[in-house]
Amino acid sequence: MPPPPASRSARRRAEARPAAPAGRPTLLGAVTLPRVLAALWLAATAELLVVTALAVHEHTTWYLAVDQFGFLTFAHDLLHGRVFHHWPPLDALAARLLPRVDVLVQSYVADHGRIYCRYPPCSATTRRTSSTRPSSWRS
Repeated sequence: MPPPPASRSARRRAEARPAAPAGRPTLLGAVTLPRVLAALWLAATAELLVVTALAVHEHTTWYLAVDQFGFLTFAHDLLHGRVFHHWPPLDALAARLLPRVDVLVQSYVADHGRIYCRYPPCSATTRRTSSTRPSSWRS
């Protein structure tokens, strides 16, 4: 039997502490089903985020040149049967812009409220097939 605590407050603290259950260590008492499930959920979420980030990094070129942006956007418009591009910010800025101004990284021209691509429809195909430069030099 241990000696009694020296002060009354120390004695009260000792009496207020719950005793550890017999045969079960204190550390295992903290392991409960909700905590295990939360830890598994956190681990699965972290793994999903890491795998997704690695996949995105692997499949992204991280570079889109101005010409490529123009070609791709214009091709998208043509596939949807449109020659003119609709850019919502132009609706708000039209009154403050000059009558004819470059927009969308200078790939498009805003001309009196209409936006059209400065590249001809076949320019992407022509540039890819007619170049005599090595493929690593092509833009």
